[in-house]
Order: sequence, then C-alpha cells, then structure tokens
Amino acid sequence: MFLIYKYEISVFLSFSLSYSLMLIFIFQFIFAKK
Repeated sequence: MFLIYKYEISVFLSFSLSYSLMLIFIFQFIFAKK
C-alpha cells in the first residue's frame, strides 16, 4: 500500500514538473512573439 502511494506521488510530481515546463515554454514563446 505504501509503495503504491509513493509510486503515485512520484508519477504526479513528474507530471506536474513536465506540465510546468510546458507552461514556461508557452509563455516564453508568447513573450518572444511580442
């Protein structure tokens, strides 16, 4: 049970990290176009 919980936390952290990186790239692209 604890291992599954830890695995879900790591998956969620990696997903949120990639999502925040994607948002940063989008914002840089928007600001570079202006």
